[in-house]
Amino acid sequence: MEAFDPELERYLTPDELNRLATAKHHIDHYLEAKKQNEDKVAMQVGEIEKSTAPPGIRAMELELCKIELKSFSLYYKEPTYAYRVIEELRKAASDRKVAAEAEAERLRKQLAQAQQKEEEAQRKSIEYGKQLDIQINNFKGAISNKRRKIRFPKDKRDVRGYDFAYLLPLDNEADYREVAGEWIREMVIPANLQDFVSFDYRLFWHFLPCAEYRLEEVPYLDIGFHIWLGIEAKFWLKPSKVTINGYEFDMPQMECPVSFEHEGKILYSAIRRQPLLKPEQLGYYYLVLTPSELMDDGLGYTSWQTVPCVLIEGLLQSDPEPEGCTIIEAYEGWTNYQVDGFDQEVKMPHSFGRYLNEIGTWDSLRERGIITDEIMGTVQRAMARAKSKQVPQLGTSEGSQIVEALISLGTPKDQAKTAANDILQNYPDLSLEEKVKLAIQLLSKEASNSLTN
Repeated sequence: MEAFDPELERYLTPDELNRLATAKHHIDHYLEAKKQNEDKVAMQVGEIEKSTAPPGIRAMELELCKIELKSFSLYYKEPTYAYRVIEELRKAASDRKVAAEAEAERLRKQLAQAQQKEEEAQRKSIEYGKQLDIQINNFKGAISNKRRKIRFPKDKRDVRGYDFAYLLPLDNEADYREVAGEWIREMVIPANLQDFVSFDYRLFWHFLPCAEYRLEEVPYLDIGFHIWLGIEAKFWLKPSKVTINGYEFDMPQMECPVSFEHEGKILYSAIRRQPLLKPEQLGYYYLVLTPSELMDDGLGYTSWQTVPCVLIEGLLQSDPEPEGCTIIEAYEGWTNYQVDGFDQEVKMPHSFGRYLNEIGTWDSLRERGIITDEIMGTVQRAMARAKSKQVPQLGTSEGSQIVEALISLGTPKDQAKTAANDILQNYPDLSLEEKVKLAIQLLSKEASNSLTN
């Protein structure tokens, strides 16, 4: 029987190795006993052949030796089972060896393919890095490395830099921030740099007024503001990862000088590309979104308040308390009015009052585009009708003269108006001089009573 190749034993399990050892032991024991028996018989045959016994006796003894040699198989059966076990184990081990060699070959090919794939990924990453450098440099060229002020476009509604952005409703700021972020991501940062550029931004608002005409009890303008949104964006180059052929690479990679020293001496220097480790500032970008660009998102305009035309006319003419308007509260930066025939309190910021004063006339409001030609014509007709319906006493020349006379003596305007109304209503037959004297007396009496109390 062919010997079991020791190389095949590597492919047997521990249990199979035990079975192999047991089978070999049985076969070895059988072959050893068989050999001993054959040697014994051979020795007997040799002695018989040397014997001087008669030929017949020697022939009988030789025949007995043959019988003894044959009788060995009666006492020692050949271990066929052990042979079968060894053949089975040899076949199993051989099959496993073939399978293992095939698997090893497959793994070698797979490793070679993986190495080829990795080398290809490395080549592609180098090319990707070069292209990324070009895109980053192009982006840096499109933005500014210095900060500057936001420059809003010139508009004829601008007057000496008046700005009303402080009137922006507080709950709208988050909406503007969201829109600004979308514009920066979609319109400023190139699509292929989205993973490598981060940003922060500040917002600036520029308000310019516009108005529509309304009429209820009195004519008024519904004033709102067109809004320009200024954006100052600050950009950083940030580390990120790129997957190429299933391998991850740190990008972008920057050129960095490296040197190798020995005993304080520089042996050689080189430029190597190394991954960016922390964000690096790139620069600034400035963007102004117009009201029309903001309208798609429901922004670009904010309604402010309704203001009676009589108050607007007074502020245009530098009259802080025009006829029919009463100041009911004044504090830093604001004046609150009650307007005859108008059921709402009007809160007027001083800056807007000065803005109207700078403009000066209804015609200038039209020329600057705050109101249209049609609105100005409508306002002028409505104002004319409203003046014709004013209280007769103070609308007359006599009533105005009484008010002017009292104001010249130091009487506050609202008190002068009240006193003139009382005199005209209660003493219509007196002369102008008598009416003025009577009004002065009544005001003096009121003042005396006030001091006494």
